[in-house]
Formats: sequence, C-alpha cells, structure tokens
Amino acid sequence: MVATELAKCFFCFCGPKGSLCCSILSVWGFLMLLILGVFFRIQAVALFEDVEAQINITTQDEHATRNSVDAAYNNASSACFAASGLYLAYLVFSATMVAVNVFRAKAAKEAKRR
Repeated sequence: MVATELAKCFFCFCGPKGSLCCSILSVWGFLMLLILGVFFRIQAVALFEDVEAQINITTQDEHATRNSVDAAYNNASSACFAASGLYLAYLVFSATMVAVNVFRAKAAKEAKRR
C-alpha cells in the first residue's frame, strides 16, 4: 500500500537501467573528484602540470612563485571539491529514481496479483 502511494508521488525521469547506470557513474565521479581534490590540496607533484600557476621565469622572486603555485593548487582543489559535491547531489537524485522504479515495479506486481 505504501509502495503504490510513494510510486504515484514521484515523476520518474528515467527507467530502472538508466537510473542505476547514472547512480554508478555518480559514485565513480564523486569518489574520483574527491580523491583528486585531496591530492591537489596536499600539492602532489604529479599534478603540477595540471595547475595554471602564473610563474614568471625572468624574476628570481621565489616567494612570489611559491605563493602563485600554492594558490593554483588551492583553486584546482576547490574546483574538484565543488564538482564532487555536484556529483553527490546527482547521486542522491539518481538513487531516488532507482527507489521510485523499484517501488513502481513492486506496485505493478501487486496490481497483477489482484
């Protein structure tokens, strides 16, 4: 009884296979960007080519160069964390669609039994 009422409340944007696929891709995207954000935050040397630091080779000011690199790493880290949050929100949405599809399948089975 509850499953049929819940299934009627939600509009389903995609089917069971599509919502499950979106959920799996959202988990992967969330974890990947979260880990990448952590590595940018700890300033992993392997990611140096991926940051856009304003380095002036003609000057010998090591402090300014270091500040520029730190800021670039922090900007990249913040962008990864923001994108990870978007993937988390999409994961919640996709998981809701999976639940709605499961409830609708249960409601359809109950309707066939009657």
